[in-house]
Amino acid sequence: MESTLVFLTIVLSTFLALFLLLGIILLVKSIQIANKVQHMAETSDSILHKVEDFAGFLQKTSGSLAVGKLVTKIVDHLSHKQTKDKGDK
Repeated sequence: MESTLVFLTIVLSTFLALFLLLGIILLVKSIQIANKVQHMAETSDSILHKVEDFAGFLQKTSGSLAVGKLVTKIVDHLSHKQTKDKGDK
């Protein structure tokens, strides 16, 4: 009977040690994955802020670009008209 108890104790302690080791490994891997996910989230947040800043820049300069296009069209139209008038003479 005592040999059975010793055998059972050895088997149970071995399984307990294995589960403890697997738990530690799982915990370490979970922490590593969480750190990688956090790094990815910080990177995506940084990219989002850069895109937002760029969109704000485009929004601010879109008015200037529209005025520039208008001036360019007027100059092109006037220069084309002057060239056409000179060609008619």
